[in-house]
Amino acid sequence: MKMKRILLATLLVFAMLCTVGLTACDDTEDTSSAASVGLAYEKSEDGSTCMVTGIGTCADANVIIPEKIDGATVTAIAKNAFENAASITGITFPSTLKTIGEYAFSGCTSLSSVILPDGVVNLGYHTFADCSSLTSVTIPVSVTAVRGGAFDGCSSLSAVYYEGADKTTFAKITVAEKNDAFKSATVYCYSEMQPVTNGNFWRYVDGVPTKW
Repeated sequence: MKMKRILLATLLVFAMLCTVGLTACDDTEDTSSAASVGLAYEKSEDGSTCMVTGIGTCADANVIIPEKIDGATVTAIAKNAFENAASITGITFPSTLKTIGEYAFSGCTSLSSVILPDGVVNLGYHTFADCSSLTSVTIPVSVTAVRGGAFDGCSSLSAVYYEGADKTTFAKITVAEKNDAFKSATVYCYSEMQPVTNGNFWRYVDGVPTKW
């Protein structure tokens, strides 16, 4: 009888330890964010902001840059950061981003589309140059200039989605030389005034409504 009690107590302790172990594993698993990990970065002197400097150890084809890395807010992508990263098929920018450096995504030949966050003002020289698979780019109203060669060699670029409501505002963006693909792409403007059933419409600059 005594042996049975000892065995029962041992099994009970073992079960409790297993339960604790499983709980600990669940607590450490982070499923709240799909952000890419392993990106190289540099913090500012005060540690409040940081700049993504490269792909680092990240192996994601669809790179999702988080709003914060190691407690610092991501505000910039460095010059040449992802240059010639041919394996990247998609890039998601954080809403905190303000600056994208020269040649940052130049030569990303598998990148198919880009949606820039509101707050980015300039597209640097050759930012997306030679992204031969790039078919569309979404431009926020904060953008005032597209520097020389930002879209040079983007032979597949056919659509520019502008988050402003009319072509007059879009025309104020300064577009430098060697951006023929950007200039010849079909431009769509965003309109919340169009009648909708499943979301808002994008429309041609001449007013013809179309679903995006």
